[in-house]
Amino acid sequence: MKPLTLADVRALPAVDPLLTAARALGTIRKTAYRLVRRDEFPCWVITYARMQLGKPYAWDAEGPGAFDCSGLTMRAYRYAAIAIPRVATDQWRQEPPALRGQKQPWDLVFMHPESDGPGHAGVVVAPGQMIHAPQIGDVVPHAYADRSDVVGFTRPALLSEGKR
Repeated sequence: MKPLTLADVRALPAVDPLLTAARALGTIRKTAYRLVRRDEFPCWVITYARMQLGKPYAWDAEGPGAFDCSGLTMRAYRYAAIAIPRVATDQWRQEPPALRGQKQPWDLVFMHPESDGPGHAGVVVAPGQMIHAPQIGDVVPHAYADRSDVVGFTRPALLSEGKR
């Protein structure tokens, strides 16, 4: 699957405000994968998540052959040269929140509230849709809009470079 272009991502609803913010951060980060400009990270996060469709779920798996939910979200962001914590509860606690009415494709969505934080995470890919690794043999886009167990959303891409 070829990466989404910036035009593809901009065509998604309500994307431009975060792209503007990402451009304001303005750095280029070198990774083992490629050079990624800060205004291109949304394309790579969503592209990586989509490339994993159909791969099996496995507890504590980080790919490439299988994933658990937070392994998938961590790898999708790493593919875009953005480091986030490994487990869903840490991703929830350490990343900046995104308000429900202002969520964007490539934000993280969290569900399954537990005593120490959310127990499940996914990547927002379109309004009301996510890609996640929910259970054995199932990595497909699912609606989060109709779920009653959504805890909230975070936007890892907006952390400053100093915190990476």
